[in-house]
Amino acid sequence: MKKPYTKPEAKRSEVDSDIIRMLSAEGFVDLFWNTVRDARKSEPNISQEKVFDRLNEKYYNAIGCTRYSSYNSFRQILNKK
Repeated sequence: MKKPYTKPEAKRSEVDSDIIRMLSAEGFVDLFWNTVRDARKSEPNISQEKVFDRLNEKYYNAIGCTRYSSYNSFRQILNKK
């Protein structure tokens, strides 16, 4: 007996605009500095590393892998600019 035909469904996935920005190295750096600035308004002593960890975790949750392997590898990108 044949299985009845089931029409495939297309599902819409929404991606946060921050994730799209983080896809490029330049976008990640820009978002990083904007996030540091905004975070320091409410948490004046927040470290750059803590902000990086939050962004990298957000990227990981959306994509399934980290954007940078560590804060030190990200700092190397910052130092090149």
